[in-house]
Amino acid sequence: MITIVLSDDSVLVLNQLNMLLSEIEDCVILGSAMDGRKTIELVRRKNPDLLITDIDMPFANGIEIYEHICRERLPTLVLALSNYDSYNLVRPMLKMGAIDYILKNELDATLLNKKIREVHSILSRREIKQSQIKYYSLVAKKKLLSDLITQHTLDNDLDILKTEPEFQDGCHLVVCIQTTSLSDANGEHGDKFIQNIENLCNSTVATMRKGIITYLRNGMFAGLMDADESLGYKKIKEEAYNLMLLLQSNLERILNIRILFSIKIFNGSIYNISTIFSDAINEINRDHFGKSVCESPIRSAQNMVNISYERALVNALYQVDKDTVKKVVSNVFNEAVRFGISGILSAVTEFNDIGARFIKQYCRVINNSTQCTVPEIKGINDVSLIADYFTDYFYEIMKSACTQDQDVTLSDYILKALEYIHIHYAEDISLSTISNDIHISPIYFSRIFKEQTGNTFIEYLTHYRISMAKEMLLNSSI
Repeated sequence: MITIVLSDDSVLVLNQLNMLLSEIEDCVILGSAMDGRKTIELVRRKNPDLLITDIDMPFANGIEIYEHICRERLPTLVLALSNYDSYNLVRPMLKMGAIDYILKNELDATLLNKKIREVHSILSRREIKQSQIKYYSLVAKKKLLSDLITQHTLDNDLDILKTEPEFQDGCHLVVCIQTTSLSDANGEHGDKFIQNIENLCNSTVATMRKGIITYLRNGMFAGLMDADESLGYKKIKEEAYNLMLLLQSNLERILNIRILFSIKIFNGSIYNISTIFSDAINEINRDHFGKSVCESPIRSAQNMVNISYERALVNALYQVDKDTVKKVVSNVFNEAVRFGISGILSAVTEFNDIGARFIKQYCRVINNSTQCTVPEIKGINDVSLIADYFTDYFYEIMKSACTQDQDVTLSDYILKALEYIHIHYAEDISLSTISNDIHISPIYFSRIFKEQTGNTFIEYLTHYRISMAKEMLLNSSI
């Protein structure tokens, strides 16, 4: 739909334009004027897509009308009309950006329809460009907010965005949003998961106030919104809380995602937002975990599974050492709790990565039970459930690693034998040692071992010892 204002000092020309435009679809005439001053007033009030104006007008000619439009940066396009076939007469308007001019004696339905289609095309391109500008502006604002919170060095290109309303010094709301869906943000469709949350958050916020919400890491999002200080802090907090309840409801209803959130009001320099955001995270941890995070939660929970833990875990997986696996998982989550949900989510991410790498390198098949969803976290007492989940997850990986070269189902005797080899491979063990441990005769054990694994006991033990030696050379200081 194109909105149009007509301007000409001749009633006959205005009537002709009205008649011709009435036959063109998607055109709406907002009004007409017969002198320059009234035209300027009408354009300012109606803000049309297109002004069709005579160049020779009383009080203010077409050139002066267009100068006013340019000066006030109005988006209105201009199509000039003239009685005279003189380029010098219309040249100033064309230089300023008028789309074209039409001689009045050539004005007909075909020509006018052609010009309206050109206007429609220009408006469509302009709309696409504005949409792109808005999109890239939002991307840049999210990047700036992330850098301010994590205290990264600001890019020069982003620094200029501090002149935007959201980033100017004054009264603001800082929001921390934490998802409790532990595996979604780091799963196969993690990027889509994050994008869907960001889009829904930003569209919900945009309906009520100026602001942006951006993703940080491990299911944590940060929000910055402007606040009207004249309302008073109590009213500001109440409105913000209602907005977050609406957002919480939308996320659960539309995306089946549950969140925890905290809101902080601050008045001052945008450079202090990192400290305010840390306070918001601490509030979530106090409310849901009964403790605060002394260090900066954004930086401190980066690596919960340190190198020594990872090495101990990987070696335990090789050796089918269940006790060590359980101990490492338990220790990591006990330390992660110190950093609240941010630390727990970091541990979840890192354990998932270690498991995925080990499966890819050493396991042909992994049991479907390892693909179940990580339990959601609701409080400090739920961490033990997540620790149990990962303990079982790594047990399944060890079981798969034992059978990685097999296309047949191994008997319980052979599974116990393989577990014994993987634990005691560095000791002086023999076929008799293992057969006594699993309570069957050495002859029977030797036969079923060969049938089910495809190797004799000595061949398998030697092969396993060599593979462990390779691993030690690669991943230890020995």
